Amino acid sequence: MKIRSVLYLTLVLLIASFATAQVPCGPTPAPSPTLFVNWTQYHFDANHSGCNPYESVIGVNTAPNLALKWKFPTLARVSASPVVANGIAYVGSWDEYLWAVDVKTGELLWPFWARDFIFASPVVADGMLYVVSSEGRPYNLFALNARTCDVIWQYVTSGSVDRDAAMVVGNGMLYVGSFSGQLEAVNAKTGTFVWSHQFPARPSAAVVGGVVYVSAGYDVYALDANTGATIWDYNTGYSWFPSTPVVVDNVIYVGSGEYHVLALNATTGTLIWSSATDGMVSSSPAVANGVVYAASQTSYQSGSVIALNASTGEQIWETGIGGANSPIVANGVVYAGEHGHGVHALDAKTGAPLWLYVTGDEVDSSPVVANGVLYVTSYDYNLYAFSLPSN
Repeated sequence: MKIRSVLYLTLVLLIASFATAQVPCGPTPAPSPTLFVNWTQYHFDANHSGCNPYESVIGVNTAPNLALKWKFPTLARVSASPVVANGIAYVGSWDEYLWAVDVKTGELLWPFWARDFIFASPVVADGMLYVVSSEGRPYNLFALNARTCDVIWQYVTSGSVDRDAAMVVGNGMLYVGSFSGQLEAVNAKTGTFVWSHQFPARPSAAVVGGVVYVSAGYDVYALDANTGATIWDYNTGYSWFPSTPVVVDNVIYVGSGEYHVLALNATTGTLIWSSATDGMVSSSPAVANGVVYAASQTSYQSGSVIALNASTGEQIWETGIGGANSPIVANGVVYAGEHGHGVHALDAKTGAPLWLYVTGDEVDSSPVVANGVLYVTSYDYNLYAFSLPSN
């Protein structure tokens, strides 16, 4: 019996490791419908791939059948992307609260007062929930018990934190970028300061293999994750801030406000390709199966989602969407919110529209798909959850 118990525990831990591992969104073993997957930080993982490779419930054939499962009302606008972990959806809003919601019922489990607006997506790691508010005092970065809401530690950032992708966890540290231009590395367990790096503009970061990749100002940087020392610095040549970097297979993909998507070698920082777009690309791309999906905006409420060959930058398809935001990919479907009050599902191979839901106000965040449920936030004060009728 003892041996059987040990084998069972080993199997459980192995499955858990598969569910939390950072894997490329390329050819992977067939996803299991019994595997429970967490979406623990902005754009799924620390490298911001924007792709959940384990989704098996919603696909190209079933996405048209998506229906509202529940919606949870906050007290103000919601511009931050939610995260989902262990049966709980967490979302912050402009009412200064972080809300924990049961994913099955949409019922409130608890709220946490963060003392100021919440613009950044929260992060869940190792049983802890990290939330940062804009500029509440005396503290604005909090580590909580993800189940109970108990405060574990508190920290003050160097300035206002007002971007959805402002916070990422990797290598045992929490990296937070603020409007002051500082990127701060904080020990994720203790909340103690480790290092900071000053940039010319508000930074946002991705973390892969001991390196922090940062977009700020006109440049993309690679820093040593443990010390903050600069490894390389690439000037994009564009005067508009680049989007949050996405790192897949040793390539960095980043958008520019001056109508381009760039691909850089993650080791050297050299340019691989630059692809011109019809509009600014200020939100994060997503990468899956050798394709880069990006949102191109010609104006605040008009634009498109584009698909580019990840190796060459050549455009594969383009689908018009009203002011699209950071797209994500799961099981052959691309999801994107729009400033024109809605969320879209598109066929990842062709760009063909599969489904549209019109919200009460604009969607200024990136969607989330986990365990057969699509989560979307909106300026109409709501967190939405959509699923198939049978789910």
